[in-house]
Amino acid sequence: MNKRTLYFMLTALVAIGCVALYTWFSEKSSSSPISKSTAEASSVQETIEAAISNLDSIQVTPQDYNNLLIEITGYYNQGDITKDLKDTYLETLKDNYSQRSAFIVAQILQKEPIDKNEVKKYISHWATIKTNDPSVNEVKKDWQWYVFYTSILPKQIDNFIHTPIAQFSKEEYDKLMGKLKINPKFEHFENIKSIKEEMEEKLRYHYDSWNNYNYL
Repeated sequence: MNKRTLYFMLTALVAIGCVALYTWFSEKSSSSPISKSTAEASSVQETIEAAISNLDSIQVTPQDYNNLLIEITGYYNQGDITKDLKDTYLETLKDNYSQRSAFIVAQILQKEPIDKNEVKKYISHWATIKTNDPSVNEVKKDWQWYVFYTSILPKQIDNFIHTPIAQFSKEEYDKLMGKLKINPKFEHFENIKSIKEEMEEKLRYHYDSWNNYNYL
């Protein structure tokens, strides 16, 4: 084999090697971004799912919900998650938050004095996010009873006893007396017991006055 032939063979081998290396690097570089993108997407999903699950173990607030909502929406706007994933995460967020916050408010309503501002904060936020969770509805019903019994019913009774005796309504009296029954969830509240005693005393006094009026 002469030098010219050997030279051409070596040149061909080098060329083939260069092509092979170029092909390998091209495949490596083209596949890397895809793998990285997949890993990043997986990391984002794990981050979101962990944050939502963590709501069950904290004293969750409306601000925690709002922060997560903004974060999830931000990931979607950046293209890190699909619209379907975003919608699923937001629905899961609302469900978890509703149940956890309902538990927190139920705890607040179990002891006196009730932190009314704290309860109102959650109830207002539930209305904002339009949750219809059964646990939320149950707590709202308890709160509505409490507000009615401590604020609205006493006013109704005061209005009733300040009407002229001649306009006394036995039917209205019986209706108001029936409303004095305490919700079992609040039977241990001393202020509720005091409110009941005071309202009952007012009604009975007005009833006795009406009876005396009839005997005149």
